[in-house]
Amino acid sequence: MTPSIPEILADLRRAAGELPPMAKAFLVAVAVMALLAVLAGIGLMALTPAPATPSLNLTAGYDASSIHLYHSGGASLSNSSFLVLVDGVDETKNVTYSPPLQNGIFAPGSMMIIPATSPVQGVSLVTADSHRTIIQSVYAEDFVLTTAGAPWSMAFPTQSNAQVQGVQAPAHSYTWPASPTPSPGFDTVTPGMVTVAAANSADPSKAQFRCTGTDDQVVINRALATGASVQLMDGTFHCSGRIVIPTHTTLAGAGTFQTIIEVKNSTDGYQPIEVSAPYVTLRGFSTAAQGFIMISASHVRVQDVYATSLGTDGVRYRSAGNGMFFVWADHQDLSDIEFYNCTAYDCTTHGFNMNQDFTDRVPHAIQNTRFVFCYAALCGYGEAGNSRSEWTTGFDLQEMNDLVDCQVLNCIADNNWESGFHFEPGERVDDSGKEIGPATRTVGVVLQNCLSENNGYRNTNPAHYFMAGYYVHKNTVLTNCRAVHNRNAGYFVQSGSNLTFDRCQDEQSTYGWLVIKSSSGITLSNCTADHPRIWSLWASSTDDLTLNGFTQVSPGGARGTLAMLGWYRDEETYQKPVTHSTFEITTTGGGSLSPITKEGDGNRYTLTP
Repeated sequence: MTPSIPEILADLRRAAGELPPMAKAFLVAVAVMALLAVLAGIGLMALTPAPATPSLNLTAGYDASSIHLYHSGGASLSNSSFLVLVDGVDETKNVTYSPPLQNGIFAPGSMMIIPATSPVQGVSLVTADSHRTIIQSVYAEDFVLTTAGAPWSMAFPTQSNAQVQGVQAPAHSYTWPASPTPSPGFDTVTPGMVTVAAANSADPSKAQFRCTGTDDQVVINRALATGASVQLMDGTFHCSGRIVIPTHTTLAGAGTFQTIIEVKNSTDGYQPIEVSAPYVTLRGFSTAAQGFIMISASHVRVQDVYATSLGTDGVRYRSAGNGMFFVWADHQDLSDIEFYNCTAYDCTTHGFNMNQDFTDRVPHAIQNTRFVFCYAALCGYGEAGNSRSEWTTGFDLQEMNDLVDCQVLNCIADNNWESGFHFEPGERVDDSGKEIGPATRTVGVVLQNCLSENNGYRNTNPAHYFMAGYYVHKNTVLTNCRAVHNRNAGYFVQSGSNLTFDRCQDEQSTYGWLVIKSSSGITLSNCTADHPRIWSLWASSTDDLTLNGFTQVSPGGARGTLAMLGWYRDEETYQKPVTHSTFEITTTGGGSLSPITKEGDGNRYTLTP
């Protein structure tokens, strides 16, 4: 152990007591000069910046027998300058390269191959002289499956617009539990109904208004202006501008797939079906191409509506709206909005989105909303795939808005770019990350009998992050929900509080539950993680986490454990213990790995077996 400066001075004082006066003076002078030199050295060290971390981009692929790290850009490194750690274990000696390195330089275009027949949670490149300096790390949720013929296999190395072979989501078939019937529409408050025919309607002679197939929104808006509700006949309505729905009005089609409202505008694609007045019902039609529904009023019903970015010509169009079903609190609170049996399928933006205009820095609430029997699949293709954002989800139900009394019942999110169900954690910040308002409120959110599967696997954005079944945070109860085969966690909680998962299940996601970054008051009751690819539970920097009757079935495991507490990617900011928590866990399978790490203060464990 190196002595401290006070200890050195004490030793010098003791030694000086035994010397003549002149020697004492000389010794003191030497000691002072030495001390000044030490302090100057310390100061110089403080002023000297740490060595820069080399910048490189690695793409990770996995074929069940090896991990491939493709150097897609950035610094070239001598292979003698770094070590390769697999789950913290040095595996450098087992690494090979394809093609063989020239002069031992790991450069863009090189592929590193690491044998890995058992599950791997993370691979890090660290400097050879100091394991603490991380050059690059990739984790299990970053890996893309490269096994030939597998349903989620992706060409490797991936490109920004790469698509997996299994791009098509399964058919919309699911045995739904009992669910509430739709809330009554507002048809009865509007006298009369007028009919509008498309240019290709089967019998346009019966209609009071007839469209030509060009700028059909003009005729539809004229019909709506009569004050009556509007019935669109079968056929395709070709629009280039907004359809604006007046108050106390219904716009109804002949059936979800019988009536199509296709919107195309090459100059300005922001041409929604606009509901900015209350007491409106939309029912029984599809939107296509750039068409979407935007609601900025209270008391609205949307029933049996299908939305897609595919045009009738088979081309996928870039959506200008923030959601195919978009609720926008435009400088006012909104209430009493319901989506029933609505589908967003193959879209270049969020399937469902709720947000607010915060330019005036005034918080507004979207409250008393229901999503029943709704379905969001294949939402988002990344910017290279013609989407408006790299962060597209199936259901994005809270961004800048306060959210009060929101019910999501019997809904499915499948094969979306990022999360299936997504609620932002509460910060109101601008694009630079600067805080611009108070934290959002989240009160009384319920998800019941929902399914979120296969999310994140198509995502080729290097900055991908969520890729979860459910990304939830505050004051929310999830009951009898399922997460299946999501690329990251089935259930992802970040800075969360007052969350309950009751009889929820994850199957085959990389992690069952991921709970991180100052979360507290999280309860899992009778939940199951069934064959997670790595861990059933991964938690750090969390207090008051309770697992009652939790079952983990054959987790893949990594780093010596089936469930991880405390560790978080060797990041000091977030790698903190789990404290004052209870873990009642039954384990089936898992071999010789520990059922859970036991790091943290005030925790209680009941582990079976």
